[in-house]
Amino acid sequence: MMDMVAASQAVVPEAKLVALLTQATKDTFSAANDIAEESAEPEEDEAIELELSSVDVTPAQAQGDIDPELLDIFLEEAQELVDSISASLDAWQSDKDNLIQVAELQRDLHTFKGGARMSEIDAIGDLAHELEDLYEGLSLGRLSTTNQLFDLLHLCHDRLAEMVNALANQQAI
Repeated sequence: MMDMVAASQAVVPEAKLVALLTQATKDTFSAANDIAEESAEPEEDEAIELELSSVDVTPAQAQGDIDPELLDIFLEEAQELVDSISASLDAWQSDKDNLIQVAELQRDLHTFKGGARMSEIDAIGDLAHELEDLYEGLSLGRLSTTNQLFDLLHLCHDRLAEMVNALANQQAI
């Protein structure tokens, strides 16, 4: 049949091939439905156990590795973004249906990530990128809000604030 398509000829369906493809499609959808039913989402208060793999941790980034002019520009903007992100996260947690706050968080984190990458502060850029991906998943409905998720988000945002404060105090992050 594909030869006919490639040669711009009229396609004559083969009944046997169509029947095989139809059956294969039904089997695939049936298997997908079985898997979906087995993997129901955990309830709000149900604990989620995560299995973490080992991670190679890179050494802390020293203050001297960062261009001082870029660092000053980054720190000025970063503190404002940390405050804005914190306020947006708190507002969203109190009104979980307000996706405007999620969009605001995504924008702030995108700006934060860009400034960190431009200043070559990889640790902050990487964490901001991962958080931005989480918020994208939330805004697209791939992830749902739970108390554990908000705990994780607060921990990550606290870590970003700690990293910015360490840089402001001329400490390694």
